[in-house]
Amino acid sequence: MKRLFADLSIACGIYLSWFILVYYGNDIPLILLFLAGGYVTCLHGSLQHIAVHGYPTQSRWLNTLIVYPPLAFYFPYVVYRTSHLEHHRVDTLTDVETDPESVYVSKSHWDQLSSISKAVYRVNFTLAGRLLIGPFISLYLLWKDQARRIISGDLQCALTWVIHISACVAIALFVSMVAQLPIWKYLLCFAYPGISMTLLRSYTEHRWSDREGERSIIVEGSPISRLLYLNNNYHWVHHEDPGLPWQDVSKEFNKRRTEILQTNGDFYYKGYFQMFARFFKDRLIDPIHPMQAN
Repeated sequence: MKRLFADLSIACGIYLSWFILVYYGNDIPLILLFLAGGYVTCLHGSLQHIAVHGYPTQSRWLNTLIVYPPLAFYFPYVVYRTSHLEHHRVDTLTDVETDPESVYVSKSHWDQLSSISKAVYRVNFTLAGRLLIGPFISLYLLWKDQARRIISGDLQCALTWVIHISACVAIALFVSMVAQLPIWKYLLCFAYPGISMTLLRSYTEHRWSDREGERSIIVEGSPISRLLYLNNNYHWVHHEDPGLPWQDVSKEFNKRRTEILQTNGDFYYKGYFQMFARFFKDRLIDPIHPMQAN
């Protein structure tokens, strides 16, 4: 009951904070609105993530209702839920054929890309690129895939997007007509930084390794980032037990710290600031999946 109350309190806090930031957005300095709006929008995405795994309630439809509003205008929650559950079911994380959340591309796909597309991919595989152009690229790839499904006659997919677009329009009308916040400012200070902050977490949370246990990262982070990602930064622990309540994930890591870091090949960062040391530098991973690179 305490956990349910805590989770529902976070949900209420997210929507209340979002409402205040949007309603008074014209009176808030732009940089502050950018940081706070992005944080709240990203935190809402983390709330959607725990809903995929059965929280905050035991009711799937109620969880969907709680987290459904597309604050980032990104994708329908049900599309994310389907994709993410499939990601957890695959036997080989990062495999480009079976893992829907693999960041790699196949060798055959890479060879078909133009030189410009390859250059864009390479930029996107730097942290700077992932944060700055990553939202555009991820949206393009998602919408391209979903459009292909709709064109092929997937009526369920089409209905999902009709509902999603309707929800986005409702949010946009509230933002622009009720709160009188320009849509460009909402996109700049809520949607875009919210997606970027999410991509910071996912930038290197998986890598290829011959050993299954070495494919998921541990990032301890600060209390601010741990709340932002609802402990999904302890990604190895989450993959070992996806149903573990998010409040217990950090406790599990601290209890088994030495064992976990040995098992995951010390795939570990103390915090996200360590990643920024390589902000404009070399890629942490290459676009082509290592099993197909040669």
